[in-house]
Amino acid sequence: MRTVHSRRPEAVQRRCRAPRRHRAGGSTQPLLGPIAAALALAAVLAACRQRTPEARAEPRRYSVRAEILRLPDARRFSEMVVRHEAIDDFVDETGQVVGMDAMEMSFPVTAPLSARGLAVGDKVALRFTVDFQKASLAIEQIEKLPANTALRWAPAASSRGTAPGRP
Repeated sequence: MRTVHSRRPEAVQRRCRAPRRHRAGGSTQPLLGPIAAALALAAVLAACRQRTPEARAEPRRYSVRAEILRLPDARRFSEMVVRHEAIDDFVDETGQVVGMDAMEMSFPVTAPLSARGLAVGDKVALRFTVDFQKASLAIEQIEKLPANTALRWAPAASSRGTAPGRP
């Protein structure tokens, strides 16, 4: 019996594989193109740049009214989920006032804060801190509001193009 070996023509083989360039040290990996190298360098420089004191975000405190959507449960989760009103003066990690629209947020509930006496659907006033340097978000104070408190689910003034505190 005759064994038949199939071979692709050399021109087809060259088209089917990526061209390899040899680097010093014998590596056969393709070299980065000039654009990819420039992007990589830009990313490294951006990551290594020193932040100026103005760019460092200090921990900020916000007070907002909200409705409780989920309470912590020792067996499954340790966070409280609320739907809060807009925060017009919310400041991002660069120090710019960007506002925060009304939205749902999860907050860790840690000692000494307690969710005792609260129920899903309750209206509350929250004071919380945001620390971008530590990547932390914490409720400092929570106070139950009257059940008939009307909450507004509007966008933040800064996202509507108006300054905080102005209609």
